[in-house]
Amino acid sequence: AKDAFEGLALMEPLVRVARGADPAAVGLPPLKKRIHTSGPRFTVTEPEAMPGRSDVVADNAVPAPPFWGTRIVRGVAL
Repeated sequence: AKDAFEGLALMEPLVRVARGADPAAVGLPPLKKRIHTSGPRFTVTEPEAMPGRSDVVADNAVPAPPFWGTRIVRGVAL
């Protein structure tokens, strides 16, 4: 759409179809055939085939950073 008004003109037939109007009566072109067939989008991996967990330690202590909090800087010209 070139501007907001053209966008509104494009959306008006879509809203009418969403509210129950016939797409052919509104002036929308017929739907195109899908090129891709709908199939499984992922494969299921069985627990036996999954790799084991690594030996990385996950309970490390998280250090507290010294820069948290507020500071007042004086002598800097803005």
